[in-house]
Amino acid sequence: MWLGQACRLWLCCAAERRVAQNNHDDALVLYEVAADRGSPIALLRIAKMYDPNGFVPGKPFNSPDPRQAASYYKRAAEAGSAEAVEPRAALKRVLEARVAQGDLAARTIISDFWP
Repeated sequence: MWLGQACRLWLCCAAERRVAQNNHDDALVLYEVAADRGSPIALLRIAKMYDPNGFVPGKPFNSPDPRQAASYYKRAAEAGSAEAVEPRAALKRVLEARVAQGDLAARTIISDFWP
């Protein structure tokens, strides 16, 4: 188990170095590998990349994806990330505002990722 934790941490550190070098595509790949191994840090970082709140085009995506953000935030919270709670709640508020404007996709995202 310890070796798995060390591997996840190493992958996240390597991804952070790629972000610092403005190499977001490689960072995403490293985060995805760590996320597949259950890293709450990686799950949170990927969620933030997709999140329309604070989205930055080209880092690494061209447009936000609230469905992917909701999925990764949920997985991060389930993996024990206390840091995922607030951005996840903020995303839900954005989606609720979209639902109020008649956005059916936002309604589906909420029903799929929040009980």
